[in-house]
Amino acid sequence: FSLLALFMFFVAGAVQAQESNLFWELVDEDAPLTEITPGQYVVLKEGENTGGWSEGGYLSSASGYVVHTISEDCIYQFEEVGMDGSHKTYAIKNVANGKYLSEGDDLYVSNVEDAFICTARIARSVAMDDLEAETDMGDVVELERAGAAHGVCFVFYNSAGGYYMAFGGNPNFWSYTDTSNWYVYEAKSREKTGRDKLGEVFTVKFPKGINGLFTPGESVGTVDQALYDAFVEAYNKAIDVYDSSTSTDEECAAAAKAVMEAYDAV
Repeated sequence: FSLLALFMFFVAGAVQAQESNLFWELVDEDAPLTEITPGQYVVLKEGENTGGWSEGGYLSSASGYVVHTISEDCIYQFEEVGMDGSHKTYAIKNVANGKYLSEGDDLYVSNVEDAFICTARIARSVAMDDLEAETDMGDVVELERAGAAHGVCFVFYNSAGGYYMAFGGNPNFWSYTDTSNWYVYEAKSREKTGRDKLGEVFTVKFPKGINGLFTPGESVGTVDQALYDAFVEAYNKAIDVYDSSTSTDEECAAAAKAVMEAYDAV
């Protein structure tokens, strides 16, 4: 991959762990799941909404917003906890923090008893004019603004509260049927390589590049010119290493280390 290709690759759905030595990736970015398997590693991606509420971002436990470069914080597992009528109910556990999603004051909780408990059903689109007549809201999405979710996205619904896990947040919990659908993808992990670590420098540590990150000078609020120059040099060298098809894994790891050491020095 070149550096440009790297950014495109992560937008397409590759996932990486920021703190662990695991690199996560989607099993098949073109095949969202249509069944929930307890214990399976998955990512949850905002679904369909023509009103601008969906960013197509991934749920993350490490941010106040959905993210587009996915880390280990975006990996979840479903735990089966009971039944709601004829439908299984689940708690949704984040792999990075080991906690469950909750609709309470704390978005993540340690005890499953305090978790958001929901059914997980494939979306069924219903026209707005017909919503009031619906007696089963557990899989409903609004046809007009979320119709594209029909048959491909999941709806996570708590019937006791009458609300959905929704986007428009990371996540939100409310009763609107046009923000209630999520794509679910299977994820898998492998040990991170030196090239993965170097790619992480660009996509996680400095996703917007380094321009404007520091101002060299001698006044208050500026950084030492020599340290700044060393950081820029290490960063630019890292780009060259990443873009070279002949760079070894060891060279990539060394370049990543050099950038972060120069950054810490600044």
